[in-house]
Amino acid sequence: MYYAVTGSSNPMKRGLYDTTAELLEKVVQHPKWSASRVAPTVGVNIPFLKPVFNVGLLQYDDPKRKYGRKLRVTDKGRQFLQNYRALEQLFPKP
Repeated sequence: MYYAVTGSSNPMKRGLYDTTAELLEKVVQHPKWSASRVAPTVGVNIPFLKPVFNVGLLQYDDPKRKYGRKLRVTDKGRQFLQNYRALEQLFPKP
């Protein structure tokens, strides 16, 4: 499955793993951002986050709050990022 990168005149496509890694990296860089702020900067919709939550890569820092919940990368998400970076070194993009 591929996702189009928004905000560009040349609609480049990227895969699920690339998009997920970029999302997780953005959450690590900006730990105080909510989902509604992180998703557009990565170029995905809020519904894209649901599968990332379901597999345990992301979670909310305070699940009891209804609004303004901050995102947090789980240990599983950090492991995914570490493996993704290792693969990028093995197979650099042209």
